[in-house]
Amino acid sequence: METLVDLLTVGAVSFGSRPALVGQGALRPDVWSYDRLAAAANSAAHCLREVHGLLPEDRILVRAVSSPELVALYLAAMQSRLVLVPLDPQSSSEFMQLIARETGAAAVFFSGAGPDIPNIKNIDIGALSFDAPGKPLVDLPSPDDVVEIMFTSGPTGRPRGVVLTHANILSNVFATSEIVDRDRHWRLLSVLPLSHMLEQTVGLYVPLLLGSTVYYGISLKPPHIRKAMQRYRITSMVVVPKLLALLMQGTEREIMRRGHWSSWQWLNRLSEHLPMPLRRVLFARVHRELGGALEFFISGGAFLDTELWAKWERIGVKVIQGYGATECSPVIASNTQHRRVPGSVGQALSRVEVRLSEDDEIQVRGKSVSGRYWQDEESGLNAFTPDGWFRTGDLATRDGQGNVFLHGRLNDTIVLANGMNVFPQDLEAVLEAQREVRACVVLGTDHSSGDTRIIAAVLLSSLATEPAVRQDQAEQAVREANKKLAAHQRITDVIVWDGADFPRTPIGTIQRREVRAALSRKVQAETQIDAPKMESGEALDRLRRVIKDVSGASETDLDLDTQLNADIGLNSLTQVELAVSIEKAFDLSIDDSELAEVRNLGQLLELIEKGGSAPSASAYPEWPLHRSAIFIRYLLQNVLVFNLHRLVARPFRVAGIENLATVETPVLFIANHSSHIDTLSIIRSLPPQIRRKNAVAAAADYFFESKLLGSITMLLLNTFPFSRGPQVRGSLEYCGDLARAGWSILIYPEGTRSTTGELLPFKGGIGLLAKELQVPVVPVAVYGGFEILPKGRSFPRPASVSVVFGRPIRLDEQMETPELVSLLQDALASLVRRGRPGK
Repeated sequence: METLVDLLTVGAVSFGSRPALVGQGALRPDVWSYDRLAAAANSAAHCLREVHGLLPEDRILVRAVSSPELVALYLAAMQSRLVLVPLDPQSSSEFMQLIARETGAAAVFFSGAGPDIPNIKNIDIGALSFDAPGKPLVDLPSPDDVVEIMFTSGPTGRPRGVVLTHANILSNVFATSEIVDRDRHWRLLSVLPLSHMLEQTVGLYVPLLLGSTVYYGISLKPPHIRKAMQRYRITSMVVVPKLLALLMQGTEREIMRRGHWSSWQWLNRLSEHLPMPLRRVLFARVHRELGGALEFFISGGAFLDTELWAKWERIGVKVIQGYGATECSPVIASNTQHRRVPGSVGQALSRVEVRLSEDDEIQVRGKSVSGRYWQDEESGLNAFTPDGWFRTGDLATRDGQGNVFLHGRLNDTIVLANGMNVFPQDLEAVLEAQREVRACVVLGTDHSSGDTRIIAAVLLSSLATEPAVRQDQAEQAVREANKKLAAHQRITDVIVWDGADFPRTPIGTIQRREVRAALSRKVQAETQIDAPKMESGEALDRLRRVIKDVSGASETDLDLDTQLNADIGLNSLTQVELAVSIEKAFDLSIDDSELAEVRNLGQLLELIEKGGSAPSASAYPEWPLHRSAIFIRYLLQNVLVFNLHRLVARPFRVAGIENLATVETPVLFIANHSSHIDTLSIIRSLPPQIRRKNAVAAAADYFFESKLLGSITMLLLNTFPFSRGPQVRGSLEYCGDLARAGWSILIYPEGTRSTTGELLPFKGGIGLLAKELQVPVVPVAVYGGFEILPKGRSFPRPASVSVVFGRPIRLDEQMETPELVSLLQDALASLVRRGRPGK
């Protein structure tokens, strides 16, 4: 394996249909196998060359959220010998234009809103072809070809582009893969952007090398991360320390809320003396909330507090701390899965040489080290010692075993929770350009919310003595500076410095430690400067467009008093589609129960402007899907259930069974519904191989109000609670999980039993469900149930029953949801109108 492109070919041969990447659909995860990823990258490579006319060595800017499509684009660009220039998804258009000029970029690829960069091609990643056939390209890259230029804000304010080759990155991939067990199938949750080199190497290329699976599309908010960890039974994550702190704070807050803090502290003291497996048993409940399978975090990007490391280790989760730099592709040293030294970033990787200079600066040499910066020979010369070692700018010591212990940085880089770096010098230059500011110091501080806040201490030019006036001047200067800064750089707090000048060294350098200490003593006087938010008018216009797309309502008819139910006609199922569309449009999450409390457009806008809400956990029991439960169900159905059904269904006929002979499972069965007998009739009709892996959506507010009744129906019929109220989205997502695991699903799109025996209008959510599951839909007509046990009757009366299976429907993914609902309703209505077989 000589280039990153070989990860595709080797992965397809070695791992084939094994899941490589998993994206987030509205309900069902979008699974990309190693085969599919290789084919998609090859297809996109042809699209880049033949459709967009891009040539080898062309630079392309990429600003997009992490997804399987983005990974396919990366790999396609490598196949096409293009040079990637990854940019953070929050990069401003101004910054992108600067980088486009610096690199002479030929195109910019984006997801979401277009950046509109002039004079180059602006291409939506979603418009690329990932499934068109094409022969593999023949002029593939060589190891020394440039893969990408990683731009970071340099300490002088001018962006520096680190030039990385296939040989650089692949060397680091092989070395980094040695820190974990290589013979395990890891399920890694990706939360850092792929524009971060740590996430690329450790969170993508290493898993692809090992045949593991990477999950995308998760918000950085801890409640969303926990939900994904539970859903996918995540085993590992690549994180920055701030995210580790947020997750632990959430766990500890929940312990305190339950009133178990004393027990928690006692168990922590006890666990220090126990091996890892027993620690996991001791904290079993915490592990269940983390998905039940989490084994380790890989932490990098910033210094990890030793006590935070110990907290995770005490509950049985390993934390593998590493250290690196973008110029080194990026990992330099790391602990390993089985050797973790407290307070240390571990030993140098196997393919990396590390030494300490006379002033204890870490210096690095190896194949993974970049040889240059993009069109910046001066920075390249300054970055290396005369004998060719890269100067990291970080200070450290080493013990006798070679473990590296960091002791500070030569700069004061602020590392945010998402792994992005903010260089104070860049912000200070913009702030000092304001006429009110004579000098300033920008620092990163931990806020009580768990976020890293960017605080500015300002020395004013004005001679005003009134504190309120001075504070107003400082706040105005920050507001003006924030307009010129990227979203992640914006200053959130400002304090007016009271002295005549900042404390300085004899040579005039500001003593930042002294400034930080002084600021901590003035914490009560801090004044928060809110980062600019989306204007309400802009948000309202975007919300109107979303509602129009979902409901068909006219934008001009939508105002803040518009009622979601009465005026627009949104019910509990169609609200799911609205929630999904809002989350995509505004990049936030909305919980079903909170959305259910929203009555009008104004309240919905308020919910969006506050940043959405945390998702509520929706747990479904796993035992009905276990092999033992399947076997017991088979016995009970054949010995008891079907014999009881024979007592009332006389005679019993089945037609259209040939339509199931060649259908590819799983499938979605949709049936008319006028009696509780219908479910028994359909299940008895199914071929054994389909019946064995079939689940039934049952009304949560009817069958599961009683725990006993719910358990009986789960055992006998494999029902699961399907909400007809606020929690319907959780039910729909569970349908996606079932289908992904190979289970067919029986659902009644009418939402309730018909009181007349006639087919009722379908609920709108069936269109979203059918579209997102991406499985064949089989209509099922049931006759006779209404005569046996109609709604309102307590005891059945024998009658003839017939079940008719229609032909499988394969849906066009491009169809809109209302069209799908109409299509499915027409298909089932047509089948029902044909009448009983034999008549």
